[in-house]
Amino acid sequence: MPQPEGATVVNLISLIFGIIGTITGIGGLVVAYLSYKAAEKSNKTANNAVAKAGEANQISRDANTISRRALAVTEDKSIYDWKVHLDHDARAATVRNESSEAARDVTVVVRDGDKTLLQEEIGDVAAFGQFTLDGSLFLNAIAADQAHIDALNRGDSGVFFAAVGTAHATFHLSWNTPAGVPRTQLIEKRFN
Repeated sequence: MPQPEGATVVNLISLIFGIIGTITGIGGLVVAYLSYKAAEKSNKTANNAVAKAGEANQISRDANTISRRALAVTEDKSIYDWKVHLDHDARAATVRNESSEAARDVTVVVRDGDKTLLQEEIGDVAAFGQFTLDGSLFLNAIAADQAHIDALNRGDSGVFFAAVGTAHATFHLSWNTPAGVPRTQLIEKRFN
């Protein structure tokens, strides 16, 4: 069946619009795909920026912590003085904090020359507080030194040594102030 002339024109116009619609649809898909890829790239860049911002915030927090610590060290004017006393009867060495400030995380190392005699973690010591250590090490050293002196005096040399037995020790104290500032003190003692 032959088609009227107008119908062919309409079919041709419909075909043209169909082709234009297909091209437009394909173009839309291409643009959508490119937009999707651009959005992925933008999200990746944004995630990297967020990660870098997190790192920058951590660096800032660390810097603030260091700054606060430096300020505490600068402002901490506390003065400490420790004294050591040997009680022969109690066979104990007493270490006293002569400061009006508490001492935190106190550690003591007692040495005689290169030899470590005692090492203890004491903990916290109150202002004007004290702690005791076993004094038998020092008392035994005093007794041994006195025995040596007595043996020399019993000898036939004709020389008399007017001396008493002694023990030497160096106390290495370390602690933190209430502001967290580390401190140390070295006390050299001669007991008799």
